Amino acid sequence: MRHFIKKYWLYALFGFVAALVIDQLAAPKQAVVVVKTSTKNPVNNRQIKLSFADAVKKASPAVVNLFTSSYDYTKKNTPNLDLFKTLPNEPEIITKAGSGVIVSTNGYILTNYHVIKDVDQINITLKNGKTYLAKIIGSDPETDLAVLKINATGLTPIIFGDSEYLQIGDIVLAIGNPFGQGQSVSMGIVSATGKDKIGLNTYENFIQTDAAINP
Repeated sequence: MRHFIKKYWLYALFGFVAALVIDQLAAPKQAVVVVKTSTKNPVNNRQIKLSFADAVKKASPAVVNLFTSSYDYTKKNTPNLDLFKTLPNEPEIITKAGSGVIVSTNGYILTNYHVIKDVDQINITLKNGKTYLAKIIGSDPETDLAVLKINATGLTPIIFGDSEYLQIGDIVLAIGNPFGQGQSVSMGIVSATGKDKIGLNTYENFIQTDAAINP
């Protein structure tokens, strides 16, 4: 039994993967990263507790919430009967929420292109609650990726891993901003790798996971 537990925790320490997952199959709001979990040495076997809290604490400061606004001017003008002239309508403001990850200490952020496509304003909220106006630095619709920049320094960037080391069955965590209600975490496994021919992008090499991610 002791040998089994020892072997189990070696796998837990070196085999478990906590990840932010790019869910290209629905509305991707996460990016793939790899961080190792850490656990305190238990005094005895009864105190062994499996937890991913350390992985979440390490990754979550790099996850940001995106709130976008776009203005719809497509509605027809409304006639004003009192003044016998047509007045322009106020634009309809369309808001959406998404997620991204900090990739540098000086405010560069990686997100998905479809999250910021055709928007007029992007606000970024950090884990500490501070909000910044973001600008688009570049985008690549064919891979559904975009880079944003906020005017901030001293940020905590995500630690990227190598997806070549991912194995089917590895445990992953998805950290995001479902419904714009703030950061939350779900857990799953790597269900498959190298998924393509799905018809979502020109270049497809998806990681499939069963971690719960809001469509």
